[in-house]
Amino acid sequence: ASVYWLYHKDRMRTADFYQNVMGLKRLVVQSFADIYTSSRTGYIGLVTSGKGPSIFATDQKAIDVGFITSDAQTWFEFLKTQPSFKLETEKLSDEIVIGTDPENYSIEIIELYYASNPTKISVEK
Repeated sequence: ASVYWLYHKDRMRTADFYQNVMGLKRLVVQSFADIYTSSRTGYIGLVTSGKGPSIFATDQKAIDVGFITSDAQTWFEFLKTQPSFKLETEKLSDEIVIGTDPENYSIEIIELYYASNPTKISVEK
């Protein structure tokens, strides 16, 4: 399993985005961080800036959080209606939805196919 730690100035606002917009389930609650499941073996940790290991959030983020889906169009249509998600494009391109979360982390939702078989992969949401 892997945990990707994202540092936020306003962890509660960002937690609302990951729970209520992206549909992630919170598994761990700590005074300075929460951990959410993003797949069967992957997790995203939201950390309050300056707490825990004392890493501070910056305006420019050097990470891209990717989610794999079998239906990028549905995600694109849904995220267009969410004010907490800032879309980078006005239309779906190459089956990839690109935008940012409430604190400017880059989010990609990618529709993937098996390379050896042109059918879509099945991914649980």
